[in-house]
Amino acid sequence: MSLEKLQALGGAILPDTKLPALDSIKGLGPARIKQLNAAGIFTIIDLILRLPRDYDDRRIARSIGSLYSQQGSGRAYSRIVVLATEYFFARGKRVPKIWVEDAPNQEGPSGRGSLLLFGRPFLARQLSPGSEWLLAADFSLRFGELQSSSFEIQSAIPKDGSDPASEFFRIRGRYSRIEGFSAPQLARLTDQALRTVITMIGDDDKLRGGRFAAELRSLGLPHIGRALESLHHPQDPAELEPARRRLAYAELQQLLLQQRREREHWGGRSRRGIRADRPGEAPGSEAGFSPLQQILLERLPFELTGDQKAAALEINADLDDSRLYRLLQGDVGSGKTLVALLAALRVAESGGQAAL
Repeated sequence: MSLEKLQALGGAILPDTKLPALDSIKGLGPARIKQLNAAGIFTIIDLILRLPRDYDDRRIARSIGSLYSQQGSGRAYSRIVVLATEYFFARGKRVPKIWVEDAPNQEGPSGRGSLLLFGRPFLARQLSPGSEWLLAADFSLRFGELQSSSFEIQSAIPKDGSDPASEFFRIRGRYSRIEGFSAPQLARLTDQALRTVITMIGDDDKLRGGRFAAELRSLGLPHIGRALESLHHPQDPAELEPARRRLAYAELQQLLLQQRREREHWGGRSRRGIRADRPGEAPGSEAGFSPLQQILLERLPFELTGDQKAAALEINADLDDSRLYRLLQGDVGSGKTLVALLAALRVAESGGQAAL
Protein backbone atom coordinates (compact mmCIF):
# COMPACT_ATOMS: atom_id res chain seq x y z
CA MET A 1 0.00 0.00 0.00
CA SER A 2 2.79 2.41 0.89
CA LEU A 3 4.59 1.75 -2.39
CA GLU A 4 1.41 2.42 -4.35
CA LYS A 5 0.85 5.65 -2.43
CA LEU A 6 4.38 6.86 -3.03
CA GLN A 7 4.13 5.96 -6.70
CA ALA A 8 0.87 7.86 -6.97
CA LEU A 9 2.26 10.85 -5.09
CA GLY A 10 4.96 11.13 -7.71
CA GLY A 11 2.64 10.34 -10.57
CA ALA A 12 5.02 7.65 -11.84
CA ILE A 13 5.47 3.90 -11.64
CA LEU A 14 8.62 2.91 -9.74
CA PRO A 15 9.50 -0.80 -9.92
CA ASP A 16 11.62 -1.51 -6.84
CA THR A 17 11.31 1.42 -4.43
CA LYS A 18 11.64 0.38 -0.77
CA LEU A 19 10.13 2.47 1.99
CA PRO A 20 11.59 2.40 5.51
CA ALA A 21 9.35 0.79 8.12
CA LEU A 22 7.83 2.68 11.03
CA ASP A 23 10.45 1.28 13.40
CA SER A 24 13.08 3.27 11.47
CA ILE A 25 11.70 6.42 13.13
CA LYS A 26 13.48 7.34 16.33
CA GLY A 27 11.27 6.82 19.39
CA LEU A 28 8.97 4.20 17.84
CA GLY A 29 9.22 0.79 19.49
CA PRO A 30 6.82 -2.15 19.23
CA ALA A 31 4.37 -0.75 21.80
CA ARG A 32 4.23 2.67 20.12
CA ILE A 33 3.85 1.13 16.68
CA LYS A 34 0.94 -0.94 17.95
CA GLN A 35 -0.77 2.27 19.09
CA LEU A 36 -0.25 3.80 15.65
CA ASN A 37 -1.57 0.65 13.97
CA ALA A 38 -4.73 0.93 16.07
CA ALA A 39 -5.20 4.41 14.56
CA GLY A 40 -4.80 3.03 11.02
CA ILE A 41 -1.15 4.05 10.59
CA PHE A 42 1.03 1.23 9.28
CA THR A 43 3.69 3.03 7.21
CA ILE A 44 5.56 6.32 7.17
CA ILE A 45 3.40 7.35 4.20
CA ASP A 46 0.28 6.79 6.33
CA LEU A 47 1.85 9.03 8.96
CA ILE A 48 2.64 11.97 6.68
CA LEU A 49 -0.71 11.72 4.88
CA ARG A 50 -2.38 12.24 8.25
CA LEU A 51 -2.54 15.96 7.60
CA PRO A 52 -3.20 18.75 10.12
CA ARG A 53 -6.89 19.31 10.87
CA ASP A 54 -6.21 23.08 11.05
CA TYR A 55 -3.36 25.53 11.55
CA ASP A 56 -2.12 27.79 14.32
CA ASP A 57 -0.62 31.02 12.95
CA ARG A 58 1.93 32.15 15.55
CA ARG A 59 3.75 34.69 13.37
CA ILE A 60 2.25 37.71 15.17
CA ALA A 61 3.30 38.01 18.81
CA ARG A 62 0.44 38.21 21.33
CA SER A 63 1.43 38.75 24.94
CA ILE A 64 -0.43 37.42 27.95
CA GLY A 65 -1.00 41.02 29.01
CA SER A 66 -2.87 41.77 25.77
CA LEU A 67 -5.58 39.27 26.76
CA TYR A 68 -6.83 41.53 29.57
CA SER A 69 -8.38 43.76 26.92
CA GLN A 70 -10.21 40.71 25.51
CA GLN A 71 -12.19 39.88 28.67
CA GLY A 72 -9.33 37.68 29.81
CA SER A 73 -9.62 34.96 27.18
CA GLY A 74 -7.78 34.18 23.97
CA ARG A 75 -4.62 32.68 22.60
CA ALA A 76 -1.18 34.00 23.49
CA TYR A 77 2.12 33.59 21.61
CA SER A 78 4.79 34.92 23.89
CA ARG A 79 8.29 34.56 25.30
CA ILE A 80 7.75 34.09 29.04
CA VAL A 81 9.63 33.94 32.33
CA VAL A 82 8.71 31.43 35.04
CA LEU A 83 7.90 33.12 38.35
CA ALA A 84 6.93 30.41 40.83
CA THR A 85 5.37 26.98 41.32
CA GLU A 86 2.30 26.24 43.41
CA TYR A 87 0.22 23.09 43.89
CA PHE A 88 -3.49 22.39 44.20
CA PHE A 89 -5.59 19.25 44.45
CA ALA A 90 -8.03 18.12 41.76
CA ARG A 91 -9.82 14.77 41.78
CA GLY A 92 -7.56 13.57 44.55
CA LYS A 93 -4.34 14.40 42.68
CA ARG A 94 -1.71 17.02 43.40
CA VAL A 95 -1.46 19.26 40.33
CA PRO A 96 1.35 21.78 39.74
CA LYS A 97 0.45 25.34 38.84
CA ILE A 98 3.22 27.38 37.19
CA TRP A 99 3.04 31.17 37.37
CA VAL A 100 4.52 32.90 34.33
CA GLU A 101 4.72 36.40 32.90
CA ASP A 102 5.69 37.96 29.61
CA ALA A 103 9.46 38.41 29.26
CA PRO A 104 10.74 41.99 29.43
CA ASN A 105 11.64 42.05 25.72
CA GLN A 106 8.24 40.65 24.64
CA GLU A 107 6.07 42.84 22.38
CA GLY A 108 2.81 44.17 23.79
CA PRO A 109 1.64 44.87 27.33
CA SER A 110 3.10 42.60 29.99
CA GLY A 111 0.88 40.31 32.04
CA ARG A 112 0.83 37.25 34.25
CA GLY A 113 -0.96 33.93 34.03
CA SER A 114 -0.81 30.38 35.33
CA LEU A 115 -0.22 27.09 33.55
CA LEU A 116 -2.09 24.11 35.01
CA LEU A 117 -0.12 20.93 34.49
CA PHE A 118 -2.94 18.36 34.30
CA GLY A 119 -1.36 15.09 33.19
CA ARG A 120 2.05 16.76 32.83
CA PRO A 121 3.48 17.05 36.36
CA PHE A 122 7.00 16.32 35.05
CA LEU A 123 7.07 19.82 33.55
CA ALA A 124 7.21 21.28 37.05
CA ARG A 125 10.80 20.03 37.35
CA GLN A 126 11.78 21.72 34.09
CA LEU A 127 9.94 25.03 34.54
CA SER A 128 12.22 26.41 37.22
CA PRO A 129 11.80 30.02 38.43
CA GLY A 130 13.73 32.50 36.31
CA SER A 131 13.92 30.27 33.20
CA GLU A 132 12.70 31.60 29.86
CA TRP A 133 10.36 29.70 27.56
CA LEU A 134 8.38 30.08 24.35
CA LEU A 135 4.64 29.68 24.89
CA ALA A 136 1.56 29.16 22.72
CA ALA A 137 -1.47 28.83 25.00
CA ASP A 138 -5.25 29.20 25.25
CA PHE A 139 -6.01 31.32 28.32
CA SER A 140 -9.30 31.97 30.08
CA LEU A 141 -10.16 34.07 33.12
CA ARG A 142 -10.99 31.82 36.07
CA PHE A 143 -11.01 32.58 39.79
CA GLY A 144 -9.71 36.07 39.08
CA GLU A 145 -6.62 34.91 37.14
CA LEU A 146 -5.64 33.97 33.62
CA GLN A 147 -5.28 30.18 33.43
CA SER A 148 -4.30 27.75 30.71
CA SER A 149 -4.29 23.97 30.69
CA SER A 150 -4.02 23.74 26.89
CA PHE A 151 -0.61 24.97 25.85
CA GLU A 152 2.61 24.13 24.04
CA ILE A 153 5.89 25.22 25.54
CA GLN A 154 9.50 25.06 24.43
CA SER A 155 12.79 26.23 25.90
CA ALA A 156 13.99 29.63 24.67
CA ILE A 157 17.65 28.59 24.97
CA PRO A 158 19.29 28.43 21.51
CA LYS A 159 20.62 25.05 20.40
CA ASP A 160 23.33 24.44 17.80
CA GLY A 161 23.46 28.15 17.08
CA SER A 162 19.82 28.29 15.91
CA ASP A 163 17.11 30.53 17.30
CA PRO A 164 14.24 28.34 18.59
CA ALA A 165 11.82 31.27 18.36
CA SER A 166 11.97 31.29 14.53
CA GLU A 167 10.83 27.66 14.51
CA PHE A 168 8.26 27.99 17.28
CA PHE A 169 6.59 31.23 16.22
CA ARG A 170 5.48 30.25 12.73
CA ILE A 171 2.42 28.59 11.20
CA ARG A 172 2.09 25.23 12.94
CA GLY A 173 -0.22 22.36 12.06
CA ARG A 174 -2.68 20.98 14.61
CA TYR A 175 -3.12 17.23 14.36
CA SER A 176 -5.95 15.04 15.54
CA ARG A 177 -5.10 13.12 18.67
CA ILE A 178 -3.86 9.54 18.76
CA GLU A 179 -4.28 7.64 22.00
CA GLY A 180 -1.00 7.52 23.92
CA PHE A 181 0.72 10.37 22.08
CA SER A 182 1.00 14.02 23.05
CA ALA A 183 0.69 16.72 20.39
CA PRO A 184 4.44 17.52 20.44
CA GLN A 185 5.29 13.81 20.15
CA LEU A 186 3.04 13.40 17.11
CA ALA A 187 4.53 16.50 15.51
CA ARG A 188 8.08 15.19 16.01
CA LEU A 189 7.24 11.74 14.61
CA THR A 190 5.50 13.28 11.61
CA ASP A 191 8.48 15.55 10.97
CA GLN A 192 10.86 12.58 11.01
CA ALA A 193 8.66 10.67 8.55
CA LEU A 194 8.32 13.77 6.37
CA ARG A 195 12.10 14.35 6.27
CA THR A 196 12.62 10.69 5.32
CA VAL A 197 10.19 10.81 2.40
CA ILE A 198 11.38 14.22 1.17
CA THR A 199 14.96 12.93 1.22
CA MET A 200 13.85 9.89 -0.82
CA ILE A 201 12.12 12.14 -3.33
CA GLY A 202 15.12 14.48 -3.59
CA ASP A 203 15.76 15.39 -7.20
CA ASP A 204 14.28 12.15 -8.56
CA ASP A 205 12.24 13.33 -11.54
CA LYS A 206 10.05 10.23 -11.39
CA LEU A 207 8.98 10.92 -7.82
CA ARG A 208 8.70 14.68 -8.32
CA GLY A 209 6.31 14.35 -11.24
CA GLY A 210 7.69 12.04 -13.89
CA ARG A 211 5.89 12.22 -17.21
CA PHE A 212 3.27 14.46 -15.60
CA ALA A 213 5.77 17.23 -14.75
CA ALA A 214 4.76 19.47 -17.66
CA GLU A 215 1.08 19.09 -16.83
CA LEU A 216 1.77 19.87 -13.16
CA ARG A 217 3.58 23.06 -14.15
CA SER A 218 0.74 24.11 -16.44
CA LEU A 219 -1.70 23.63 -13.56
CA GLY A 220 0.50 25.65 -11.22
CA LEU A 221 0.97 22.71 -8.86
CA PRO A 222 4.17 22.11 -6.84
CA HIS A 223 6.16 18.89 -6.93
CA ILE A 224 5.08 16.41 -4.29
CA GLY A 225 7.93 17.04 -1.86
CA ARG A 226 7.16 20.74 -1.80
CA ALA A 227 3.42 20.06 -1.45
CA LEU A 228 3.93 17.80 1.57
CA GLU A 229 6.26 20.36 3.15
CA SER A 230 3.67 23.11 2.61
CA LEU A 231 0.84 21.07 4.13
CA HIS A 232 2.80 20.29 7.28
CA HIS A 233 4.93 23.46 7.57
CA PRO A 234 3.41 26.26 5.48
CA GLN A 235 5.31 29.53 5.35
CA ASP A 236 2.17 31.30 4.17
CA PRO A 237 -1.53 30.26 4.12
CA ALA A 238 -1.56 30.82 0.36
CA GLU A 239 0.58 27.67 -0.05
CA LEU A 240 -2.14 25.38 1.28
CA GLU A 241 -4.61 25.34 -1.61
CA PRO A 242 -2.08 24.43 -4.37
CA ALA A 243 -0.63 21.77 -2.06
CA ARG A 244 -4.06 20.25 -1.43
CA ARG A 245 -4.76 20.24 -5.15
CA ARG A 246 -1.44 18.47 -5.70
CA LEU A 247 -2.51 15.66 -3.36
CA ALA A 248 -5.88 15.48 -5.13
CA TYR A 249 -3.97 15.11 -8.39
CA ALA A 250 -1.92 12.33 -6.76
CA GLU A 251 -5.10 10.50 -5.74
CA LEU A 252 -6.26 10.66 -9.35
CA GLN A 253 -2.95 9.17 -10.46
CA GLN A 254 -3.37 6.38 -7.92
CA LEU A 255 -6.82 5.62 -9.34
CA LEU A 256 -5.43 5.58 -12.87
CA LEU A 257 -2.64 3.26 -11.73
CA GLN A 258 -5.16 0.84 -10.26
CA GLN A 259 -7.27 0.96 -13.42
CA ARG A 260 -4.18 0.20 -15.50
CA ARG A 261 -3.47 -2.84 -13.36
CA GLU A 262 -7.06 -3.98 -13.76
CA ARG A 263 -6.82 -3.62 -17.53
CA GLU A 264 -3.58 -5.60 -17.56
CA HIS A 265 -5.19 -8.27 -15.37
CA TRP A 266 -8.18 -8.69 -17.64
CA GLY A 267 -6.31 -8.00 -20.89
CA GLY A 268 -6.09 -11.61 -22.01
CA ARG A 269 -9.43 -12.69 -20.61
CA SER A 270 -12.92 -12.62 -22.01
CA ARG A 271 -14.76 -9.39 -21.36
CA ARG A 272 -18.14 -10.84 -22.25
CA GLY A 273 -21.10 -9.78 -20.20
CA ILE A 274 -23.22 -11.94 -17.94
CA ARG A 275 -25.82 -12.75 -20.60
CA ALA A 276 -23.20 -14.28 -22.90
CA ASP A 277 -21.59 -16.05 -19.94
CA ARG A 278 -24.96 -17.60 -19.01
CA PRO A 279 -26.60 -18.79 -22.24
CA GLY A 280 -29.33 -20.61 -20.33
CA GLU A 281 -30.58 -17.42 -18.67
CA ALA A 282 -34.16 -16.47 -19.40
CA PRO A 283 -34.37 -13.38 -21.61
CA GLY A 284 -35.55 -10.11 -20.10
CA SER A 285 -39.10 -8.89 -20.23
CA GLU A 286 -40.40 -6.77 -23.04
CA ALA A 287 -39.84 -3.67 -20.94
CA GLY A 288 -36.09 -4.37 -20.77
CA PHE A 289 -36.04 -5.75 -17.22
CA SER A 290 -35.19 -9.34 -16.34
CA PRO A 291 -37.86 -11.62 -14.79
CA LEU A 292 -36.50 -11.21 -11.25
CA GLN A 293 -36.31 -7.45 -11.64
CA GLN A 294 -39.86 -7.47 -12.97
CA ILE A 295 -41.08 -9.31 -9.85
CA LEU A 296 -39.56 -6.60 -7.64
CA LEU A 297 -41.06 -3.80 -9.74
CA GLU A 298 -44.54 -5.36 -9.57
CA ARG A 299 -44.35 -5.45 -5.76
CA LEU A 300 -43.28 -1.84 -5.34
CA PRO A 301 -46.05 0.53 -4.16
CA PHE A 302 -44.83 3.15 -6.64
CA GLU A 303 -43.56 3.51 -10.19
CA LEU A 304 -39.90 4.13 -11.07
CA THR A 305 -39.07 7.68 -12.01
CA GLY A 306 -37.89 8.29 -15.54
CA ASP A 307 -34.30 8.74 -14.36
CA GLN A 308 -34.38 5.57 -12.26
CA LYS A 309 -35.71 3.53 -15.17
CA ALA A 310 -33.18 4.99 -17.61
CA ALA A 311 -30.25 4.32 -15.24
CA ALA A 312 -31.37 0.74 -14.47
CA LEU A 313 -31.86 -0.16 -18.16
CA GLU A 314 -28.50 1.39 -19.07
CA ILE A 315 -26.78 -0.71 -16.40
CA ASN A 316 -28.64 -3.81 -17.67
CA ALA A 317 -27.36 -3.19 -21.18
CA ASP A 318 -23.79 -2.70 -19.97
CA LEU A 319 -23.95 -5.86 -17.87
CA ASP A 320 -25.12 -7.82 -20.88
CA ASP A 321 -22.28 -6.56 -23.07
CA SER A 322 -19.17 -6.32 -20.90
CA ARG A 323 -17.59 -6.11 -17.49
CA LEU A 324 -17.86 -2.59 -16.09
CA TYR A 325 -17.10 -0.14 -13.33
CA ARG A 326 -19.90 2.30 -12.74
CA LEU A 327 -20.52 5.21 -10.39
CA LEU A 328 -24.20 5.96 -9.82
CA GLN A 329 -24.60 9.56 -8.71
CA GLY A 330 -27.71 11.36 -7.54
CA ASP A 331 -29.12 13.64 -4.88
CA VAL A 332 -30.16 12.35 -1.48
CA GLY A 333 -33.54 10.65 -1.83
CA SER A 334 -33.35 10.32 -5.61
CA GLY A 335 -33.63 6.53 -5.50
CA LYS A 336 -30.06 5.31 -6.04
CA THR A 337 -30.47 2.36 -3.65
CA LEU A 338 -33.35 0.90 -5.65
CA VAL A 339 -31.35 1.15 -8.88
CA ALA A 340 -28.45 -0.61 -7.14
CA LEU A 341 -30.81 -3.35 -5.94
CA LEU A 342 -32.11 -3.88 -9.46
CA ALA A 343 -28.52 -4.26 -10.72
CA ALA A 344 -27.77 -6.75 -7.94
CA LEU A 345 -30.84 -8.81 -8.88
CA ARG A 346 -29.74 -8.83 -12.52
CA VAL A 347 -26.33 -10.24 -11.56
CA ALA A 348 -27.74 -12.78 -9.05
CA GLU A 349 -30.29 -13.97 -11.60
CA SER A 350 -27.41 -14.79 -13.96
CA GLY A 351 -25.66 -16.93 -11.37
CA GLY A 352 -23.25 -14.23 -10.20
CA GLN A 353 -22.72 -12.71 -6.77
CA ALA A 354 -23.73 -9.26 -5.58
CA ALA A 355 -23.35 -7.30 -2.35
CA LEU A 356 -25.46 -4.34 -1.33
